[in-house]
This record gives sequence, C-alpha cells and structure tokens, in this order.
Amino acid sequence: MSLTLSNTNLIQVRHATKKSGGSTSNTRTSNPKYLGFKRFHGSKVIPGNIILRQRGTRWHPCNGVGIGRDHTIFALVEGRVVVHYDLATQRRYISVNDGTLETFPSKVEMKRRLTDTIDISHYMTLTNKERYDYVMQMIQTLTETDQIKRKAETDQRLTETGRRKFILHDLTLI
Repeated sequence: MSLTLSNTNLIQVRHATKKSGGSTSNTRTSNPKYLGFKRFHGSKVIPGNIILRQRGTRWHPCNGVGIGRDHTIFALVEGRVVVHYDLATQRRYISVNDGTLETFPSKVEMKRRLTDTIDISHYMTLTNKERYDYVMQMIQTLTETDQIKRKAETDQRLTETGRRKFILHDLTLI
C-alpha cells in the first residue's frame, strides 16, 4: 500500500513550542539582614543600645555588654564602646567602658609587644614546632603580666578614697 496525498492528512506532526513569557524563577529574594556594627569604637551608648549584629560569635562580649540569642551584642551599662583583642585566646572582644575599666590594648599593639619580647637570634635557631611553642610561651608570659597589672589597678581603684567603704578580704575557707 502506498501513501497517497489524501492519507498524509491523518498523520500528526508536532512542532517545537515556546511558553509565552510572563514568569521567571529567580525573582525571589530575601530581605536584607543589616548585619555589622551599629556603634563603633569610642561611640557613646546607653543600656539597650545594639552595638553589633552578627551571625555566630565573630566578636565576643566582654565587660558591660550582653549577647542575644542571635549573637547580637548590646550595651548593659552607659559608657563608650571599646573594641580590643586578646592575644592569648586570639579573640576579638567588645566592651563598654563606664569609666571604671582599664585600657585594653588593640590587636596591633599586642602583636607589637609580642615582637618586642621575642629574641630573634634564639627564634631563628629553632625548628617550626619549637618556634610555635616559644611564641605561645611568650604570649602566656605577656598575658600573665597583664593580668597581674590589671588586678593591681582594680585593687587600687576599689580601695580609693571617695568610694563607699570597701575592704578586701581573703575569702578562702578555713
């Protein structure tokens, strides 16, 4: 049987089609989260002011600040914002100085102090592991001397005249 012209009308032919426009799949966006510092180093804050919004604890709370469940750091006391770095824990901290805090060194200042304490000729003779141990030992001694100095300053400040009566006691159990 041969195909004739009259039989070809019964064969279905499909052609490529294009959906008519009007919809795209990449138009959905989320609202911005406005993360980052809201009050910078040296800014005046009152209790409740948000200092920093962050995801996770890239910055850690210290004196005079609190941390929310979404890791927001906020002021607990009135004062000025202080940003500092602890070389021993290698963490960045945020505090609020209400006039009673001692000065905290910056990251650059702490690293400068560390390089000043390292004996370069001794350092160059060490292996990599020994160098690491040597630097960590220097960091530990710097931290200990800073803690002793801070404790002495705090004791001095607490026993100043003009404050309410305060006597330091040894609170060890007998």
